[in-house]
Amino acid sequence: AYCPRIVAPHACSVNRASLPTVMKEESEQMLQPIMRTGPECKLCKRGWRWPRNISYTNLSTPPARIKPATQSTVIAQIATTPGDSSKPTMDAGVFRKLEFTKPLAGSCCTSEGKVFTHRLVEDFEYDINTGDIFYDVGTERSSHVQYARLVTLNSWYNQLFTSTVLTVLMVMDLYANLDMCMDLVVPAGSDILMKDLQETAGVLSWPFVIGWGTMVLIQVVLSLKIALQDWKHKTHPRVGDIITHIGLFDRTYTFVAMVFFAFFDIDASLTDMPIRLHPWKAVQPYCAFKADGHRAYVVGYESSEMFRVENHEAFRKMVFQLLMNTLVFAMKCFLTVRKLMRGEISFYLIQSCTISLPSVCFAWYRWVCLWRDRQTLHQNLLKTIGKLESAPVEERTEDMRFRAESASRTMDRLFLTRATSGMAALKAASPNCLRCGRDSVPEGHVFPTPPGVLPKVGQQVQLSTDFKHFHDAKYGVLSLGQKGVILRTGPFVNGMGMRCLVRPQDGKIDTSSRCDLDGKIDNLWWYDLGALELLDSVDSELLSISRQQTSAFEDLKDLRQDSPETFSLPGAPDV
Repeated sequence: AYCPRIVAPHACSVNRASLPTVMKEESEQMLQPIMRTGPECKLCKRGWRWPRNISYTNLSTPPARIKPATQSTVIAQIATTPGDSSKPTMDAGVFRKLEFTKPLAGSCCTSEGKVFTHRLVEDFEYDINTGDIFYDVGTERSSHVQYARLVTLNSWYNQLFTSTVLTVLMVMDLYANLDMCMDLVVPAGSDILMKDLQETAGVLSWPFVIGWGTMVLIQVVLSLKIALQDWKHKTHPRVGDIITHIGLFDRTYTFVAMVFFAFFDIDASLTDMPIRLHPWKAVQPYCAFKADGHRAYVVGYESSEMFRVENHEAFRKMVFQLLMNTLVFAMKCFLTVRKLMRGEISFYLIQSCTISLPSVCFAWYRWVCLWRDRQTLHQNLLKTIGKLESAPVEERTEDMRFRAESASRTMDRLFLTRATSGMAALKAASPNCLRCGRDSVPEGHVFPTPPGVLPKVGQQVQLSTDFKHFHDAKYGVLSLGQKGVILRTGPFVNGMGMRCLVRPQDGKIDTSSRCDLDGKIDNLWWYDLGALELLDSVDSELLSISRQQTSAFEDLKDLRQDSPETFSLPGAPDV
């Protein structure tokens, strides 16, 4: 609903049909705030603070001399090292030397126009000190060498296409196996081929069908378990990437999609693309850049093993999938041999076994490689955590702490084990609500309904002694002891109380806790009512404007019915 609450003198459009019906008659008070009933957490019954305060704004303003279609190399965004905002996570030399294509090592196709002359670069390793690039991943083993993925439109299309094709093939394989099971147990009737297949399988028909069905059921159950673990991780307040305060239909649809991704082992770099490419990261190297006219991203990892393990989190489900495929392959081989022993040749079964053999062998090889990667990654994560725990307290840097916490969370997610008991002291304090992360409000400052006496527009305020307990009040524009003026009151938020829009009375802003680019910050902030101490002084000019607005708004309710649906209200606020 449109409601005049702000007192800045400017015009806005107001919809007559949405005008509030209940007005406060007292001219010294604001209009009755709108009850904000959602979205609320089902556990703590608290709503999100609203309107939101913006604690940080990164203004991306490229120089006018550099056009959007530039062919030069520009770095649009690069992550910095925790604890040192002046040190980027990747050396600039990486982007001076990085190429989008590479010659195929050992290829005889070296002239222009050949098929394998240059291959697309999708990953590489780099020296964190010198910025040297190594395109042959795994050849350089050094503590100064890290792994990175190069995300371009080409690599995204290739990965998306490959994943789609593999999913289609898996669906076709499931359908073919289901059709084979039906042929083994359904009465053949006059179908000669079904009769022949059932006679060849003999008493093994039902055991095979039951075994195959059990394997599929186990895969579904494990996919559900993996999706639940992933849901728990991504809805945790420390991550919060999945929105939970939505309707049942949307939540179910999202969860079914996660089960589908786990069942068919879709790459996590595809399903989690908004997370991977988001610039707000803790310790992971990240860069968005443009070179040679191509936009691209670089996302860094500690090693190639970490990327491959995180890209295939459904490791335990893969075992049962391999066992199922091996069972089907063994059954086909058994039927083929049995027919040959009876002096018959089934070209269909021979062809099917020939096609399945390399697929089964490659799948087991891939699983063994992933198992080795998991073992290597597990040891590396333990070393990262142990490095912090063994270091003296005075030598523990911010970067070491962030890396240890990240390693601990990775172990919890990928290996389902707690790293060490010592990490409990290194973790940040848990949020007040373990489900949504909403922080509680100190007792005595929470109102089940809007308070009877609202703060007045123009009333002077200052920070209370316990203002730091009120979420983002510590990032606001006031310093302790500094006076401010209330410009507007916000809606009542269940479980949180109310907020007031405040600006400093003297115009000076406390920038010690705010880090907006180039100091370009506004002088307004929404404070929780409990974070403020109301003073008796009132700004008469602001109070007069508020009275004029309230009076004008009441007069407009008596407009003729044939007046336009929208009109301009001089001095009315925006929403």
